[in-house]
Amino acid sequence: MGGGQVNHNSIGYEARGAQAHYRPSVESLVARRGTPSGGHISNYLLEKSRVIFQQDGERSFHSFSQLLRGGPESLLRSLHIQKDPKAYAYIKVGGQVKSSINDGADFKAVADAMKVIGFTSEETLTAYKILATTLHLGNLTFGVDGDVILIQNPKVVSVIGELLSTPEDSVEKALLFRTVATGRDVIDKQHTAQEAGYGRDALAKAMYERLFCWIVGRINDVIEVKNYDARVHGKNTVIGVLDIYGFEIFQNNSFEQFCINYCNEKLQQLFIQLVLKQEQEEYQREGIPWKHIDYFNNQIIVDLVEQQHKGIFSVLDEACMNVGKVTDEVFLQGLNGKLAKHVHYTSRKTLTSSYILSHPLTSSSDILSPPLCSSHIFSHPRRDHTDLSELHELNRAQTKHVGKNPTL
Repeated sequence: MGGGQVNHNSIGYEARGAQAHYRPSVESLVARRGTPSGGHISNYLLEKSRVIFQQDGERSFHSFSQLLRGGPESLLRSLHIQKDPKAYAYIKVGGQVKSSINDGADFKAVADAMKVIGFTSEETLTAYKILATTLHLGNLTFGVDGDVILIQNPKVVSVIGELLSTPEDSVEKALLFRTVATGRDVIDKQHTAQEAGYGRDALAKAMYERLFCWIVGRINDVIEVKNYDARVHGKNTVIGVLDIYGFEIFQNNSFEQFCINYCNEKLQQLFIQLVLKQEQEEYQREGIPWKHIDYFNNQIIVDLVEQQHKGIFSVLDEACMNVGKVTDEVFLQGLNGKLAKHVHYTSRKTLTSSYILSHPLTSSSDILSPPLCSSHIFSHPRRDHTDLSELHELNRAQTKHVGKNPTL
């Protein structure tokens, strides 16, 4: 659910139980005799953008390929999907990637694992329906008839309504309109075709993330320590495992990848502080002879990202809270206005306005060329929450008619 095939490593890294695009920390509570007595999984930085887009040579999350290539024909028919990944806009790029992964065997392994954990057949089917719904959402197209926006393939809306147990008109309304509160009044404002596309993508990413978090939560319910009593079992011993992949640069760097790289800069900062700076200062105090190690203090890079009122995150927040239409150009102008003189910031105009974060070669990541990050890729994930009135609309409609889907 949280792993996908990427250009530089895919299968080998997956075998370790943690993916480059799913960053878990696992805490195992160890009993007095040294045997695990329970645990807890925390998830963060799920690369939601992979749901709707993959770069050349990459696949989307394995869950989609497993369902299409491993699901029985009867299941696929009930979900109105076919085995060919190239039939679905969200995953067709990855569907052309040659891979040695056996999706059929992996589908069965995941299904068996869900049974072991305690998922009911209904819950497992719900997960499959959410995956299928996501694929169908990607195939929706929008057009305009005069001043009215419309869905050009309404049969897909009918399928989505069936899979979500939600009336078709509620699905259509959620996709074509957004709810706007003006004072005491609440009105439905019609999307433009472009806004509808953004909303569709935001909905797909949000549904997948909620499904993912729901599954993690169900696993935690099973593996948590039961009936722990310190008087009987003694003091807790905790083993914490943090699994996060290193600094990466791709052809196009997503907002999630930026956050991952930022996290690595923070980890490098901790390493610099604890290992290089403090240790060398202690050697100096104690008069221990050693060869001084020069290092680049990446505080200036961290500040570039997180500094209040001036950092990239602050500029992004300001752009997304802008009164009126939020555009990528507003974000880029904000960056240029506040960071133009920063030694590690460079901006250049392209067809898809972009900016460059340049690192010196002595930085923790040993970057040989500055990573190119598109402001278009950055601002839309940050605005996803503003496009999610459709998710709430679907939730209300579903609750009214069949009861709330636990994943939504």
